[in-house]
Amino acid sequence: MTEMRCPRFLPILLILLFLQGTAGPLLASPETAPAASEGAQRLSRLETAALLRGRGVAHEDAGRLENAVRNYEESLLFFPDAEVSQRIDLLKKTLAERTAPLSPPAPLLPEARVSRLEKARALREDGKNAFVRGELHDAARFFEESLSLFEDPELSRFAGAVKNEMELASSLEGLEELFD
Repeated sequence: MTEMRCPRFLPILLILLFLQGTAGPLLASPETAPAASEGAQRLSRLETAALLRGRGVAHEDAGRLENAVRNYEESLLFFPDAEVSQRIDLLKKTLAERTAPLSPPAPLLPEARVSRLEKARALREDGKNAFVRGELHDAARFFEESLSLFEDPELSRFAGAVKNEMELASSLEGLEELFD
C-alpha cells in the first residue's frame, strides 16, 4: 500500500504564510473581508466607550464631576447611548447648582434697614453690658446676634476675643478643680 504523504515543504510554507498574515486573506473571500474589518472596528469602538464610561464612573464616585462629564461625552463619540446622555445632563445640572453663586440678598427698604441697624446696636449694647458684668456667655450670644443683623469687623474681632477668653476661663477653672 502506498501512503499519502504531503510534500515536506508544505507545512513550513503554511506556517510562514500564517506568521506573515497572508493566510487570512487567502482563506477569506473579497465580500467577507470588509465586513470582518467593520465588525472589529465596531468592537474596538465599543471597548473604548466602555473604558471611558468606566473612568467616568470612577471620577463621579470620587466627586470629580467635571472629569466624569468629559469622559462620558468622549465615550458618546465612540458609542452613542441615551442612558449616558441622560447621566451627562444630570451631572451638568448638578455642576451648575454647585457652582451657581448665591443670590444676592434682596435690597432692603430704608426703614427696614434702619430697623435692623437699631436692633443690632441694641444687641451690641446688651453684649457690652453683659461683658462688663462678667457674663461672657451672654455677651458672646448678644454679639453673635448683632453680627447676624449687621456685619461689623471690629465687633467680629471683639466677639472672637470674648470667645477666646471664655475658653481660657473654662480651662483655668478645670485647672483650679484639678489642684483643689
